[in-house]
Amino acid sequence: MTTKWGAAIAVYAGVAVIIGVATSSVNMPRFVRLKNDGRQVQAIVSRTECGNHATIVSTFEVAGVVYEARGTDNFQNPQCSSVKTGDNVLAYYLPADPNVNVLGDIHERWNNEVASIIGAMVILPLVPAAGVWWRLSRRAPPVPPNRPLERPGMNASRPAEGASAGRSAPRR
Repeated sequence: MTTKWGAAIAVYAGVAVIIGVATSSVNMPRFVRLKNDGRQVQAIVSRTECGNHATIVSTFEVAGVVYEARGTDNFQNPQCSSVKTGDNVLAYYLPADPNVNVLGDIHERWNNEVASIIGAMVILPLVPAAGVWWRLSRRAPPVPPNRPLERPGMNASRPAEGASAGRSAPRR
């Protein structure tokens, strides 16, 4: 494997790891907890903010306490534009802390999040890896070891013009 390919692969792998760690630390810890320990509930829509990423704001009750759940449409919930105040929507919450919740089916959200992270890890590192490969491709090839450097106009097998064997050329 040539140096340019090795460097490009190393950059690709490094950037992919950084992207994976950075993006999975945003929602995944909460989604893991909700996926493993979450409880499903029918929340009641209190308002919609369809111009703000199709956000639905809803409330649900656990042990006599009302909690708010915010999230986007889909994931087994209807489109934001068709939801009205008072409609029921699906939400998941943690029984130990109902403030940790998500609107929609947690399993669908989990699958969507994993697919997004993998997509980012596969596609985004291509840019810096291609840049490294391109940059290294434009460099002069390395000189093989144990081989004298040839200067332009010089042939290593015969003396330069004007120079005879055993004599040096006159200085001017």
